[in-house]
Amino acid sequence: MSKKRKGGRASSKRQKAAERVRAERGLGSLVNRARQDDNYRNQLSSIASVIRDVSDKPQRFGKDNESRRDFILRNTDPKTGRMNSAAQAMLAFYDDGRSEYQRDLNRFITGSPVNREAYKQSGLKGAGLNLFATEFPEAFASRTGIGRIITAMDKGKDKVIEAGKKIAEVLN
Repeated sequence: MSKKRKGGRASSKRQKAAERVRAERGLGSLVNRARQDDNYRNQLSSIASVIRDVSDKPQRFGKDNESRRDFILRNTDPKTGRMNSAAQAMLAFYDDGRSEYQRDLNRFITGSPVNREAYKQSGLKGAGLNLFATEFPEAFASRTGIGRIITAMDKGKDKVIEAGKKIAEVLN
C-alpha cells in the first residue's frame, strides 16, 4: 500500500514538471500566435516594445545612477511621446530591427532556465544553432586551457585593481 499524501507543498519533482509544462505552453502560445499573425511575425516592433528591452540596471554615468530605460523615459515628452536626440541615441543601440515575435521569443528564452530548455527541446528551426551561438563561448572558456587562462587573467585583473584601491586608501 502506498502512503497517501497529506496537504503541504508539492514535491520538487512535481514543481519542476509543472514549470516545464508552463514553459512548453508559453512557447507554444508564442509560436502559434506567430503562425497565425503575419504582422506579429514580420513587422518591426514598436518603440514601446524596444524600450522594454532596454537595461533597467542603474548606470554609473547617469543622473542619480538612473537606468538607461529611465534616461530614455525622462528625455521623452509625455504629451507628444517625442524623444530628444539623447534619448534617440540611447534607444538606437537597442532598436535592431527585430519583429515583435523575435523580441517576445528572446524575452521568453532569457526569462528562466526552464524556458531556455523548453526552447532548446522544441525542435523549432534554428533553435539549436541560436543557443549554440550563445552557449559555446561560455563553454569554451570554462573547458579549455586557453579559456581558463583568459578567465584567470580577468579574475587576476580584478584582484590587482582591488589591491591598488587598498594601497591608495592607505596612502591617503
